[in-house]
Amino acid sequence: LGDSRNQSIIISGESGAGKTEATKRVLAYFANLQKTAASAAPAGSMSIEDQILQSNPILEAFGNAKTVRNDNSSRFGKFIDIEFDTGGKLQSAKISNYLLEKVRVVKQNACERGYHAFYLLCAGAANAGLNSMLHLSGAGEHTYTAGCTEVPGVDDAENFQEMVECMNSLGFTTEERNAVFKTTAAVLHLGDLDFEPCSDSQDGCRITDADKAAKICQMLHVDMKDFEKVFGFRTLEDPFTKKIIDMPQDQVGASNTRHSMAKTTYSRLFDWLVWRINQSTMAKGAGSKRHKIGILDIYGFEVFEWNSFEQLCINFANEKLQQHFNSHMFTLEQQLYSEEGIAWSHITFQDNREIIDTLERKPLGLFSILDSECLMPNATDTSCLNKLYNSFKTSRICYKPSRFASTNFAVAHYAGEVVYD
Repeated sequence: LGDSRNQSIIISGESGAGKTEATKRVLAYFANLQKTAASAAPAGSMSIEDQILQSNPILEAFGNAKTVRNDNSSRFGKFIDIEFDTGGKLQSAKISNYLLEKVRVVKQNACERGYHAFYLLCAGAANAGLNSMLHLSGAGEHTYTAGCTEVPGVDDAENFQEMVECMNSLGFTTEERNAVFKTTAAVLHLGDLDFEPCSDSQDGCRITDADKAAKICQMLHVDMKDFEKVFGFRTLEDPFTKKIIDMPQDQVGASNTRHSMAKTTYSRLFDWLVWRINQSTMAKGAGSKRHKIGILDIYGFEVFEWNSFEQLCINFANEKLQQHFNSHMFTLEQQLYSEEGIAWSHITFQDNREIIDTLERKPLGLFSILDSECLMPNATDTSCLNKLYNSFKTSRICYKPSRFASTNFAVAHYAGEVVYD
């Protein structure tokens, strides 16, 4: 404010280093500054700074999960754009989210949980009188949450109540809250679906529990026939005639379709929640000239026993951040010292430019190869791996992790080797 310049705060570090807590401390600091400045909200309304703090339990419920390193790990990145007027009064805040770890909805490593929201809803729905609408059982009885169900020292039912209170504070209507709960419950029920082949193979496969399917359709407001067809058939478009073709699919295909639907549904729900929170915390009207402070809270570099495509995206984002840090802290600073004639000892550092080029260059970078393979009608995991192996035969960055037959590939990141499945 004194320099009339916008500022940014980057909060990074390895998984479990405390990035989420540091972000909350920064937000709490800004909020407390406003309170000490006696910027009281009108009676019956909540101040912007309090609304920002109230958004945390909601975002943590739907975007955080227990991992092997951290009981409350953020599984998404966020950029918080905070605006102040020329007098230093906090005016608004807008959250941009990216890279939600969708695969965690349907699969977790051992001793990890899915998103907190699933367990909160299973623990708190009965006391809130929601079971007749959501038809939920205990977390251990649903496929997507049956692994690790508890976090030591954490009361999911209590946290559910806190989340509901925060929704109320931010102006969520009863209809909006129920829509969020029904969508979350529908995702859990999708994981419990089973499939069987139809008597006629040309009819694909079908859902074994029609009652459960009907409940999911009711919660998501979709047509039952359309819902069943999605699992029985793959829809293809003839590239020449543009005619839509329905191809029967087997139980494995139907199960994969179910997982894709669950991940996409949850991702869109999370996007809507961020949008809805922004409606409460964004400034109303143009107002006067404003200054901004941006807070970037990003995943840390991670390596797990099982590493998915989304983990590759997370680690790639950290490669780019490391390059940004190298550029500003080493290259540009040392260049400035030379220009000003300051005596200094040259600092050597690991340049990760080669790693980034291997991953993002076109048309032969790793991401480009994955994209092109996804467009091939008969592509498989094996064909994709073979193309990667052939493209990076002599690469020190991307390579086959062992001499034996493998369904994985390895990337030598700046922080260490990661084997991706």
